[in-house]
Amino acid sequence: MSKLNKRIPWPRWAFRASAFALLGLSFQAQAELAPEGAITTLMVQAKDPKAYIEGLAANTALFEALGSQAAGYCLTRTGNDYGGQLFVWNAYGSLGDAMASAATYDPYAAPAATAAQRSVKYSALFKPLKAFELKPGYERLWRLEVGPEDLSAFLDAITELEAAIQAAGHDFQAAVFNSAGGGREEAGVIHLRAISPSARAAGAVMDDYYSGAAWAPLWDKAYGYVRAVRSDTFEECAIFYTAP
Repeated sequence: MSKLNKRIPWPRWAFRASAFALLGLSFQAQAELAPEGAITTLMVQAKDPKAYIEGLAANTALFEALGSQAAGYCLTRTGNDYGGQLFVWNAYGSLGDAMASAATYDPYAAPAATAAQRSVKYSALFKPLKAFELKPGYERLWRLEVGPEDLSAFLDAITELEAAIQAAGHDFQAAVFNSAGGGREEAGVIHLRAISPSARAAGAVMDDYYSGAAWAPLWDKAYGYVRAVRSDTFEECAIFYTAP
């Protein structure tokens, strides 16, 4: 399934996040910047994840109709809540585009062949809180509780950590998202993604940390802003559609 992965740039234009109450979490920083764009997700339980993903990848007309800039999947590899746990994601250039798409697509009215392959759990909208390149791979996802008063400092710490890990020679990105409309599953949490190109590369970052890497205290600093960890998983993620 990794052959479906492609590399596309995530929009870099930024706006002032303090211009609105950011999807339920307030910022105290006056000049905090969030990148352009938004992502919608559809969490499902697939009977045969490989067949389900390949079927979606073959149906590009759906993603064109949704106006997606890109679409793909993340398949949970460890920390599963249930078998066949995965989500399908769509990337958009703005929150307006993402919400308009979500309002027009009903996952419960999918064609019979698609519906037979999976059961829908829930959907959600995500806003990136720091710039990153949309280059999916093998990703560790933490669903975290971070107090509004600490969110700006947490983002600064994660940005500093990312730069230090990259300087140590790792192909690595850190992405942070806030959610909206995710129901009880996503209420009050942010997503932190540690993105590596492969499972081996992700493990190398962890080996480095436990070997006493110079950047290790930066992770400890960032983690100090976390009130609670809701979940901790590893996911295989890839792109299967890019807008023409």
